[in-house]
Amino acid sequence: MSTSFFACAEVKKNVLNPSNIITSFGIPSFNDAARFPFKNLTVKIGILIPEDNNETSSSVGYHRTASAITVGYKDLLDGGFIDQDKLNFDFLFYQINCTGLLGTKYAIELLIVNEVDVIIAPPCDGLSNFISFVYSAYNRPVYLWGSTVNSLISTSNDIQTTVSTSISYNDYTYATTDVLNYFKWKYIAVVYMNHPFFNKCPQFQSDFIANALKDTNIIIQYVAEVNTSASSMTAVLKELKQYARIVVACIPTLKYKRQFMLAAFDENMINDEYLYIFSVVNNFVLNNNVSGVMAISEGEEMPNDGRDEDATIAFNNVFMIIKENKNQKTDLNIFTNQIKRYMTEWPVNCNDSLCLSNLNDSNFQSSSFAPYLADTMILYGLALNKTLSTEPLRYNDGVLIRNNSLHEFDGYSGSLTFGEDGIRMGIFDLVAFNSSSNLVFLFELYEGNEEQFTVEPLFETEEEIWFNRLNKKRPTDEPECGFTNNDCKNPFTQQYENFNLNREVNGNNVKKLHDENIIEDDEVNTIGYFYKEEIVVGKKFHKHLSIDNKIRSHLRMLREIDHENLNKFIGLTEYKQYVIPIWKYCSRGSLKDWALNANIDLEPFYIVSIMDGIASGISFIHNSKIGYHGRLTSSTCLLDNQYQVKITNFGINLLAENFQRTENEQLYTAPELLRTSSYSGTKEGDIYSFAIISSELLNKAPAWFDKYEEMLTHEIIMKIKKSRLGNFRPIIHDKYEEKWVKDITKLVKECWSEDPMSRKKIGVVKTIIKKAVKVKNINLMDYMFQKTENYAAELEEDVRNRTRELYEEKKKCDILLYRMMPKSVVEKLKSGEDVQPEYFESATVFFSDVVGFTNLCAQCTPLQVVSFLNQLYSRFDELIEKYDAYKVETIGDAYLVVSGIPIRNGNKHGEMIANMALGFMESLPSFKLSFLPDYRLNLRIGLHTGSVVAGVVGLQMPRYCLFGDTVNTASRMESNGMPGCIHMSSDMYGLLSELGGFEMECRGEVMIKGKGLLKTYWLIGNSNDEFRIVMKEKSSTNTNDK
Repeated sequence: MSTSFFACAEVKKNVLNPSNIITSFGIPSFNDAARFPFKNLTVKIGILIPEDNNETSSSVGYHRTASAITVGYKDLLDGGFIDQDKLNFDFLFYQINCTGLLGTKYAIELLIVNEVDVIIAPPCDGLSNFISFVYSAYNRPVYLWGSTVNSLISTSNDIQTTVSTSISYNDYTYATTDVLNYFKWKYIAVVYMNHPFFNKCPQFQSDFIANALKDTNIIIQYVAEVNTSASSMTAVLKELKQYARIVVACIPTLKYKRQFMLAAFDENMINDEYLYIFSVVNNFVLNNNVSGVMAISEGEEMPNDGRDEDATIAFNNVFMIIKENKNQKTDLNIFTNQIKRYMTEWPVNCNDSLCLSNLNDSNFQSSSFAPYLADTMILYGLALNKTLSTEPLRYNDGVLIRNNSLHEFDGYSGSLTFGEDGIRMGIFDLVAFNSSSNLVFLFELYEGNEEQFTVEPLFETEEEIWFNRLNKKRPTDEPECGFTNNDCKNPFTQQYENFNLNREVNGNNVKKLHDENIIEDDEVNTIGYFYKEEIVVGKKFHKHLSIDNKIRSHLRMLREIDHENLNKFIGLTEYKQYVIPIWKYCSRGSLKDWALNANIDLEPFYIVSIMDGIASGISFIHNSKIGYHGRLTSSTCLLDNQYQVKITNFGINLLAENFQRTENEQLYTAPELLRTSSYSGTKEGDIYSFAIISSELLNKAPAWFDKYEEMLTHEIIMKIKKSRLGNFRPIIHDKYEEKWVKDITKLVKECWSEDPMSRKKIGVVKTIIKKAVKVKNINLMDYMFQKTENYAAELEEDVRNRTRELYEEKKKCDILLYRMMPKSVVEKLKSGEDVQPEYFESATVFFSDVVGFTNLCAQCTPLQVVSFLNQLYSRFDELIEKYDAYKVETIGDAYLVVSGIPIRNGNKHGEMIANMALGFMESLPSFKLSFLPDYRLNLRIGLHTGSVVAGVVGLQMPRYCLFGDTVNTASRMESNGMPGCIHMSSDMYGLLSELGGFEMECRGEVMIKGKGLLKTYWLIGNSNDEFRIVMKEKSSTNTNDK
């Protein structure tokens, strides 16, 4: 068998080269291959493919893709890599929806019910991630195909059985950053589209930014998401031109790439300054027979908009990073015919109307990613071949199959090489477009070491790269005169600014700002600088303002306003081409930043106090010469460092009257003003704006997007305009129990009435607010102080409770420690003192042992032995507490107790130990074991008195130990004693005789190991205790038997 396990018939010419495959995959020869242990083996393959819809049909849809499995299978047959006499395949096809749960259900059923040996997962990020984790847990192989693989697959240590014929996002991001570094472009913008189905770009954007910021000098000036509308693209491009000239873009389909570039064309952003780098994460396969505005086949029609010429010009400013296709040798026309024909044959067996009609469709095109599915089937077949040739019993071992897949071969999607993570390694081309809209290959990018790509130019000189540009030069990432063309100044202008020739108007109303003091934020069209060592801010208006007496008077009036709920107006200034009203800086930011922050918990009183502050500010404006605000939003309601509301940007209608409201401002604008496109305002309009802001405070969420989050801003604005009955308004959630909050909610709804005349006057609004909370003066700081005092009282009580709990826990810990070591030793250890070994001149040591313990263990389980000892020692521990004695340790059935240590007690230690030993013996008859009801417990006890050394030993689990001959002698008394008797030394006998009150009996001389002949005694009992009679009978018996 030339290909090992499989018999090789006459090999037909196909995409596979058997000799190259055998060498690359290391498939052993027939003689060296393992013996095939099966009579006939059936391998089950589960295949999940997206069902057809408008988005998937041309890319991964079932009816243009599924038979790629057959194409790969037949190539394996023709190459001699499958022996049909020994190996059968059972293909289980399922159509799924990437966004639904059906795919999850089928994936689990294939694993648990059908017990498949391998699964070919769908090209859906979320589902493929799930399958990779689950099947890895069961050690079943997973194969991925399609566009781009989520970086999680290649980075997770928990995914060990997944192989992908598609490239990872990370490779595209590394290739893109290396191109930027090659050309030394530092300042860039990133634009991406979040498409409902082609949802690869958000992940690319996230990975790209993370990688760019990690180890490069790239500074990302601007990041924006676009949707499929031309207006969205235009709006982003208008902002982008203020930040960058090099644009990294991820737009998923050719149609939207074209739409984006036409938007750039319309914005005059197609010139030698701009360059757009598209990272094409869809991994499409080039078809050299297709031509057009973009000579790339993605199986979709370009819009018939008559703008092919504009698109050609626009794409002269485009680089694309695409998967390497130059070495792709497959004729995709033949491949497409195979896909069409095999759909109705085994194993797909599709007989629905679409499959049958496709057979006769001369314009049929296979899907963009069908070549990847064919390569996936081939790769699995080759890995299975190697596995059956080497370790056939592990034919469905996921880790082994994955390792046997990591070899290079040429397939329908080009040359495939794999990394150790099982993911196809990226080889890319950097391409441009010539005047005929055909691709021109500029660079080859291939993966090296440590996430670096080698950028290899295909031209001799750099000038050849820029053939599309008039100046034939590399574009710079920052224009010479800056992004807004304001950095280049003629000498007169420079001198004009240096000498500060712009005159002041009436008390510093108009001041020129110096560049070194300026803090700009173009994103929100604001500017800030340090004025008299304080931060001030202003909003920029792009216009020239001639200061006349009327304006001078108005500015003076604004400067004189001093109201607790209105921000302080500083003056007016000119900066570059802008006129800017300057206001005092409020350190807490705006309500939009603060009150709507989900991490800040607002109580109802806070909310109402803020509403009252806004109403007070509006009331002052409405009753002054200003008349109305006109552009009130949650962004114009600021909070100072004392959380006092300060309305800003009031009284500047002379600047804003010719400026259209932003989309955000229109969300707060009354419907009647939106319909007339009026740039000014009215008092009734302010009341409406107040109501929208109040709804945000009550909901702690943006007014419209809480309920209408799927709608775009301009769609919401259009619906407000069309809603003539006032039924399109924010929803206020009823989440507060206080009745007065419900009254406030009712007030808010009355304030956004469709009829301006039905809206409450601002004075009525203030009255209702105060009446609702039943407070004459709503003062947020007073309330905060009161809350702080209450909190302090609660905290004190909590501290007392915690202290009490801590004390109780300390007592528990102390009790536990006292059970482990003597109290005096524990106290020293707790205070950090070293416990030095101590010599005790006189102490009494007690040893006991359970008679017949070894035989008892043989009759019991280990658990029963532990239970027995626990019952016995618990009883003994209770008895010890009656005496001035300390349990040193237990070793198995041995029990060691001492008295006179560590607290000396004169010669009472002898009395304590003697009485304790008698108490032990007296308790034995009542000791019963539930699992051995006939068992009668018996002890041997030995006593001795003498000198002892005691101390703490060890750092980990320290123990209080006894040392000295006294301990050894007591142990010998026990081991040489008799069952049921208390055996003691002559020293112990002398001590008890001196104390008196004990009945003892001489045993005689006994040979003691290490001591020789010693005269020993039995302790019979107390003189006045009946228990001594029983003891005397036992000792007499033992004495006679010794």
